Amino acid sequence: MFNSLRNKILIPVVAILVVLVAVLVIYTSIEFTDFNEETIETKLSMLSSSLNDYLKNSEQSTYVAALTLASNSDFIRVVEGRDAAEIIAFLRPYVDKFQITYITIADHDGIALARTADPSNFGNDISGVRSIADALKGMTTTSFGAGGALRVTCHTGAPIVGPDGSILGVVSAGIRLDQDSVVDELKQLLNAEITLFDADERIHTTVMQDGQRIVGTKMSAEVYQRITTERTQFTGTASVLGVPFSAIYRPLLNVNGEPFATIFVGISRASLTATTSAMIRNGIIIGVAGLIIAVIIVLIIINKITRPLIDLSEFMIKAGTTGNVIIPPNEKQKMQLYSESKDEIGKVVGGCLHFIEHVEESAHELDIIADGDLTVQVEMLSDSDTIAKSLNHMLDNLNNIFAEIQSSSSQVSTGSKQIADGAQSLAQGSTEQAASVEQLSASISEIAERTKENAETAGRTAKLSESIRESAEKGRRQMDDMINAVSDINDASRSISKIIKTIDDIAFQTNILALNAAVEAARAGVHGKGFAVVAEEVRNLASKSAEAAKETGEMIQNSMTKAELGSTIAGETASSLNEILSGITESNQLVIEIAESSETQSQGISQINVGIDQVAQVVQQNSATAEESAAASEEMSGQSDMLQRLITQFKLRDSASRVSALPSANRPSPKQQSFNEPSGFDFSDDSGGFGKY
Repeated sequence: MFNSLRNKILIPVVAILVVLVAVLVIYTSIEFTDFNEETIETKLSMLSSSLNDYLKNSEQSTYVAALTLASNSDFIRVVEGRDAAEIIAFLRPYVDKFQITYITIADHDGIALARTADPSNFGNDISGVRSIADALKGMTTTSFGAGGALRVTCHTGAPIVGPDGSILGVVSAGIRLDQDSVVDELKQLLNAEITLFDADERIHTTVMQDGQRIVGTKMSAEVYQRITTERTQFTGTASVLGVPFSAIYRPLLNVNGEPFATIFVGISRASLTATTSAMIRNGIIIGVAGLIIAVIIVLIIINKITRPLIDLSEFMIKAGTTGNVIIPPNEKQKMQLYSESKDEIGKVVGGCLHFIEHVEESAHELDIIADGDLTVQVEMLSDSDTIAKSLNHMLDNLNNIFAEIQSSSSQVSTGSKQIADGAQSLAQGSTEQAASVEQLSASISEIAERTKENAETAGRTAKLSESIRESAEKGRRQMDDMINAVSDINDASRSISKIIKTIDDIAFQTNILALNAAVEAARAGVHGKGFAVVAEEVRNLASKSAEAAKETGEMIQNSMTKAELGSTIAGETASSLNEILSGITESNQLVIEIAESSETQSQGISQINVGIDQVAQVVQQNSATAEESAAASEEMSGQSDMLQRLITQFKLRDSASRVSALPSANRPSPKQQSFNEPSGFDFSDDSGGFGKY
């Protein structure tokens, strides 16, 4: 904890401040506790004065309103008209203007003419009311009292005097105090709880329980007895719902000087205690705030002292762990501001800043060397400047080494270019040969493909010819069957012709018999008439049968003629089919021979194609090998050129001084400066693969 200079200063100072704040808080608590009682008495006195002012303002409002109306000539004319609606319409603006609750008008006999609070209620005798009676006698009276539904009011009665000096009536202006709005207004005005008692009964209050006003309960008998006896205000302590209050009891006296109502004004002692606690709490907060401010001020002072050391130590730690000794511009500017101080801290920061700048300069010189400038001159601050000595020694050695490398790289570059040119020519010839073989292989492949397609086509043609031959053979057999069928039809037609001949003969004989029968019937006379009719019908039937047989014979003869013609055509068609079948058989045999020959040719070309592919693979492999060799040679040449370019990026000192600076044991002999062994250095490039070739 005490390892930090800041903590060594901060902790004791904060401890002292905490003790001072604690003493201040204790003292303040004691003083506020004593002050609490004085505050209660003062506040009760102020509440009593404010309550009296409120009641006096109420009396003043009713008094001014009554006198203003009583002396208004326009109002007097309205009253003389005795129209209740007109009177009320005239009075409405005055109720709002004077902020009173009601106005009541009576005539010279004390009969009510109009009431703003109850417009429908008029015509009754109110002369018994003390303020009305006094006004009818010409006196203006202001007092607190009650009447009818109005349990607690402040009112003023004033006479209405006519132009002739006679009393025309009475105007009574009043403010109701028996309303929740009145106690709520007093609570807001006095910032205290208010309760209005009618005698000893709570009728309106601001004290709430479960969201309801506590009304209908009784005042303490002891308090009520004191009010009725003393008839004056007093201050005391009361308990409302178990909560202690510091309270004022203000009795309201009627015109006879008797208390008829009481106003309770109470301050919760719990709220006063809470106020006192809040004041003590505020004092504590102020003390703590002061402590925090003091601590902040102390921190600012301590930070002013320790900030330079912290920034310097952070940079040194970062430089020691990361190796980054470059100060950012903003931090460097802060360091310069710190170093301007004339105290010890400023001197420490200034010395460190000079050292860091020297290291930065050395780093800059190293960057120049890394960029290839080996001619840089490192200035030494003194003979004991170890960094400058090391840099100068390094520059001498690098100049000697790179001079030898530059000489050797020139020889390597020349040899690698010659190898690359030869390999490139070999690769180009191999590539052209591979392209020719590949083109030949593609042509043979295409011929093989065409031959294979021809063989497949010939095979399909042979199969098609065989199918056509089978179809023709089947057609020939069907044609033979048709010829046989036509012959059978001719034979059947001849047989039918013989049958029809026989039928014709039968019809002829039947006709002769019918004729004979008719002759015999004619001989028989009357008795042969029926037989003659039958004979006639038989003869008609025989005649029709002969005609039908004749027509059928003609038709069958015609069919026989056509059947013979069809048989002749079928025979000729069968002969043609036989000739077609013979040609198809011969064609099928030729197509089969072509297919077999094409298949043999396709197999031979496939074997040639396989051989060409093997040759192409060998040629391509040779071409690839030649290209790889050319690429390797080209890469070696490129690596050599790169090495030459890298070497030429370095600016070297005078060659005589470099050679003289080399130790005798490290100088290369002429034999060591050959192409394969340049000065004993390995020029293989792992990144580019140059060492593989």
